[in-house]
Amino acid sequence: MVTGTTIEPKIHITEQRTYWQQRLSGGLPVLEIPIDYPRLSVSSLKGSTEVTELDREFYQDLKTLSARFKVSPFTVLLTGLKILLLRYTGIEDIMIGSVATSLQTRGLKTSQQWEHKGGVRINPIALRTDLSSDESS
Repeated sequence: MVTGTTIEPKIHITEQRTYWQQRLSGGLPVLEIPIDYPRLSVSSLKGSTEVTELDREFYQDLKTLSARFKVSPFTVLLTGLKILLLRYTGIEDIMIGSVATSLQTRGLKTSQQWEHKGGVRINPIALRTDLSSDESS
């Protein structure tokens, strides 16, 4: 793992890999989400996008809640989605796939300078949560 300009010892990487292998191991239950039409027996792999604009009041409330708990608006929305999935399915072990960017901009002063460096800098991540207990107390 790289932090700043020093490379941490390989043992730290091994410990991290072991931790995440244990954390993400084991089967996940399939989320059976209630739907309003029958599912195809074979997936067509065709998807769609739904764009929704948040009204100003909701967005301000989201920012206020995020600041109160010192988390990002993404974290608040992700938490809401996981709770909604728990309510619909009763499944407490939920993993959601997302992406994260990791721009290495050392030596570049502006994002415009970075735009011309080419390459995709998106990392898939698994966000797994066990909702079976209140670990915040």
